[in-house]
Order: sequence, then structure tokens, then C-alpha cells
Amino acid sequence: MKRVLMFAAVLGCFVFAGSVFAQAEGEKPAGGDKPAETPAETPKGEKPAEAPKEEKKPERRQGGSTAGVREIARVMRERDKDQDRKLNKEEFGGGEEGAKVFGELDADKDGSLSMQEMTAGLSKLTEEMARQSKAAAEEEFNALDRDSSKKLSKEELGEARAKYLELGDKDKDGSLSLEEYVEAKPKVAAAAAEEEAKKRFDEEWKNLDKDGDGKLTGDEIPERMKRALDRVDTDKDGAVSKEELETLRKSMEGQGRQRGQRGQGGQGGGRQRPGNEPPKKDENEGF
Repeated sequence: MKRVLMFAAVLGCFVFAGSVFAQAEGEKPAGGDKPAETPAETPKGEKPAEAPKEEKKPERRQGGSTAGVREIARVMRERDKDQDRKLNKEEFGGGEEGAKVFGELDADKDGSLSMQEMTAGLSKLTEEMARQSKAAAEEEFNALDRDSSKKLSKEELGEARAKYLELGDKDKDGSLSLEEYVEAKPKVAAAAAEEEAKKRFDEEWKNLDKDGDGKLTGDEIPERMKRALDRVDTDKDGAVSKEELETLRKSMEGQGRQRGQRGQGGQGGGRQRPGNEPPKKDENEGF
């Protein structure tokens, strides 16, 4: 009997201890052993403390792309009559609308546009130059359209503008509409620039190829070209042919156009050059 009573007492102790343990476990937070932290109450009359703000990184300034720099150089070359590396309002042109754009680009309001100001406002500059070019093309078109047919025939274009018909006649009807004439102008300008570049290339080649054998070898290869010989000498014969160098030239020009296209669409990409510094030339440019 005593054993039964002792066993019952021990069993009762286990049951009591188990209920106490279960109650203690039920009071713990679901996240673990640590009690949940409650935010400290803000004393009356005081504003709650603000969470620390994330420090904003300064935005990267955008400057002129390769194509943008070329556009600015073209504008300066064509319009900077007094060669002071700035454009005044008269040189900028464009009538009343051009004067308005000029005022927007003239950040320091000194009455002239520096290359830095034109770079900062490259998008507006490009749009205005395109507008002025279109207006000039329309004026030319109307002057050439002697029979007022809204078309320029081969005879009206003349020999001097034969390239316009060759590059601009999209519908192949033997004449140019105003739209075709406007679109042909930059194509003709690009073709003329390529022809001029090819002419310079041929002259440089003659100066380099002393023995006239059609290849550059030994001392005929300029030092800066030797540093990039792996790129130029594609057939790995230790010499540079005219064709190899011509291929490199066209490849570099193509890469420049691609960088320019990526940089456009606003202010352009790439780092802005301080002041009026010209862009650095590629080590192989002009070999």
C-alpha cells in the first residue's frame, strides 16, 4: 500500500511540473526565446525620432558623346566667323526661334556660347541645328524648283547636285521631293566627308610607303602603329598592307559612330571634358 501511495505522489509531481512548464512555454514569443521588443513611448510634446535618411549619391554629370563632340566641332567650323571659339547670336542664326534657343543655351548670359555651354545643352543644340538645316534645305528646294512642280528634276538639280539624286531618290522616279531632298543633304555631306578622308588616307599612305611595294615594313611603320601591330597586321606577316590599314580606319570610324549613337538621346553619355578641351585622339588616328 505504501508503494502505491508513493508512486501516486511521484506521478502527481510530474503532472504538476509538466503543467507549469507548458504554461511557461506558452508565454514565450513565437520568434524564439527573446521577448518581443516594444517601441519606447514618445514623451508628450516631443516629435518622434525620424529614421536616418539614406545618403543620396551625387548624380553623374553627362557630357558630350563622340557624335556630340563632332556636331559641336562642325557647328563651330561652319559658323565661328571670327575664330574666337565662341558663337555670338548672329553667328548662331535661326531668326527669332534661334534667338530663343540661344538664350536658353547661354547659361552665363554673356551674349556668346562657349563649347562648354553647347556641350551642356547638346540636345537643344542638335535639335536647333536640325531645324535650321531643314529650313535652309526648304529654301534651296524652292529656289531650284523653277517649274513649281514640288519636285526637282535631274535638269533642275544640275551637275553640281547630281549626288543628291543618286543618294536621295527613294521612290526611283528620277526626281526629288522636298522630303527626299532634305534627307539627301546629310547623306551627301557624309559621302563628301568619306571621300575627303579617303583622299587624306591615300596621301598619308604614299608618304609612309617609301619603297612603294604596297606594304609597310621595318622603319616604315610609325612607332604608335607598332604598339597596336596585333590589331593592324591581321595576316600576321609582320608587315602592314594598305588594305589592313584601311580596314582598321573604317572599323575605328564605325566604333565612333556607335559610341555616339549610344551617347545620344538627351545630353549624351561619357565624361564631360573640362572647359573647351578638344577630345583626345586615338593613338592610331591619322597613323
